[in-house]
Amino acid sequence: MASNINVFIDEETNNWFKACLALNITKEGLANFVDTELQKFHTAVGTSCGNCSIEQIIPCPTNIYCNKRKRNYCPFHKSQKQQQCLTCDKLKKNITLYHRYKSPSWRNTDAKKMGK
Repeated sequence: MASNINVFIDEETNNWFKACLALNITKEGLANFVDTELQKFHTAVGTSCGNCSIEQIIPCPTNIYCNKRKRNYCPFHKSQKQQQCLTCDKLKKNITLYHRYKSPSWRNTDAKKMGK
């Protein structure tokens, strides 16, 4: 029990508590700013139709995602054929324009939730 009392006297432990407190205050301060900026971005980019999957929006073969070692088989597209959807195509172009390197990671994207 005596060792627990010394925890608050130890300078290194106090520094850890201060760092934890500072991180929590910073998180609370940035959370509203980030939420506001994301809402502005989603408004500027637009929304998807909600029916298309990312495999249907991205053409095959796409260098980064498709592995065309076997003919007529693409593990990313899984026999999904690309379809034309003007709403989702416009959204895809807007996301690409806003992206820093002009090549977003579509593999991590759920097209049914894009822009919502």
